[in-house]
Amino acid sequence: MNRFTDIDVTSKRLPAVYGYQNQQLVSIEKALEPIEPQINDLKVYIKTAKKYCHFPSEHGLTRDESAAVYIYTMECDETSLYRLLNNALRDANRQNIKIWFPYLKLFDTALDKLPTITGDVWRGVPLFIGNSFTGNQVLTWWTVNSCSSSVNIIKNFLGNNESTLFLIEIINGKKVSGYTAYEGEDEVILKIGTQFRVKSDSLEQSNQSHIVHLVELDDNDDDDELVISPMKNLSVTSNSGASTSANRVPTQVTDNDQEHKLCPFANKGTCRYKDNQCRYRHKKCQNYDSCSQDKCLLAHAPRSPSQPSTGNRKECKSGIECFNPDCKFRHPEGWSACDDGTQCINYDCISNHAYGRKQKCRDGKQCKNKLCKFLHPNNDTEQSGIKDVKYEDGKLQLSENS
Repeated sequence: MNRFTDIDVTSKRLPAVYGYQNQQLVSIEKALEPIEPQINDLKVYIKTAKKYCHFPSEHGLTRDESAAVYIYTMECDETSLYRLLNNALRDANRQNIKIWFPYLKLFDTALDKLPTITGDVWRGVPLFIGNSFTGNQVLTWWTVNSCSSSVNIIKNFLGNNESTLFLIEIINGKKVSGYTAYEGEDEVILKIGTQFRVKSDSLEQSNQSHIVHLVELDDNDDDDELVISPMKNLSVTSNSGASTSANRVPTQVTDNDQEHKLCPFANKGTCRYKDNQCRYRHKKCQNYDSCSQDKCLLAHAPRSPSQPSTGNRKECKSGIECFNPDCKFRHPEGWSACDDGTQCINYDCISNHAYGRKQKCRDGKQCKNKLCKFLHPNNDTEQSGIKDVKYEDGKLQLSENS
């Protein structure tokens, strides 16, 4: 078993984990001092992590924070750090997790600085547990959960028979590739306490393995909301060119639809539905916070009287550098995050973008390389032809470039 297959196969309910966020940040040596009796050669592992971790970091991680991520991904023996940590997180006696609080604070601080990604990720377990998951079931994973954006990576850790593969639609994953002890695993971490809804009953494959489709829930999701699409005809091939397919049953968006939420996958270009099929909106209204058009088909801020005012919101930890356009926290004056995220191809865009956006070509308009993979001026208008999108007279108006 490794961290990608380290999954709690029981369905027991556990108390929430509180308190580690209030700890003071300390060095990794100090943070892991209480754990030293449990891990053989811990000092050697810490030294290795600090030597080989990704530092300096373009995301602003300190050496200790980067080492906290690196040492979590180190595969050693039965006393690997991630195994002991996740075992403690599964313990119903929450007193036993407190010795991990200094490390969890350091680890969580590091994750907060790393890019947040949405899309599909995978993890699995070499056990026959698929029948334990039924459609609409809501579950919480209180451990740190390592996933991969590549299904082949996970399949390498599973046997051919009687295994369970998890396909997870995430909205708050943390991209840790480049910070781990093993390159090429496309690792994404889901934080402690991530909650999911089972999309549909598990799908049994011809080799007796199961696929379970999970959808990450955010704080605004209604637990009583109906699940829309069954996981029908989903398959994962067993060869090196593994592929997935799914026939979904989307909800049609109508003028009377009151769900005005922005699709969490649209801005990153990973939504599987077309604009007129997705249950959510794919473009923000230019009057996002104040639109008075009841039939506007663009996305708006939640229309809730209990929504806190800007002055009462907590300050965003990323401050002026936050790249999440839907961040609910307060930012300094002048902050701006691009709605298109890593998919933005506007050369002149000066808003914040998540790590991974195509870089600007240093030659700009003077570039003569037709195969150049970098971003050039006017790429956005040349490719799409659309200059602006707005709502007027009850219709969507698209202003096109000449």
